Amino acid sequence: MGRSQREKGKRIERLIARELAPLWPDVVRSAMQSRGADLPDLDQAPAWIECKGGKAPPIRPALEQARRDRDASVCDLPIMAATHEDRKETLITMPVSDFVALVLEERREAVRVALMGQGGTDDSDR
Repeated sequence: MGRSQREKGKRIERLIARELAPLWPDVVRSAMQSRGADLPDLDQAPAWIECKGGKAPPIRPALEQARRDRDASVCDLPIMAATHEDRKETLITMPVSDFVALVLEERREAVRVALMGQGGTDDSDR
């Protein structure tokens, strides 16, 4: 992959991280570009995110790459492909089972935080 392609990939990853920031403010582009399959493209997200961009970013292959890389890392995060077609909106694609798991976990966390704010107890400490 040439330098301009690598730079474009970094720009796409930063763009997608910014777009996800209202939902997950800590999400950042992974710092290690020679990382192989050890890390997702974006860190600090509740999913293994594979980012792709270009004229016609390959959605299904991006999702499969996320799955392979996640499985090789022995991680259990849901997988997600974030694809940004030139001059168009970014799309998020994920298996419905992973989507359901992600939303349920986010809801559980929101309830836990709400209970903690009301002086409730966190059952995970028991």
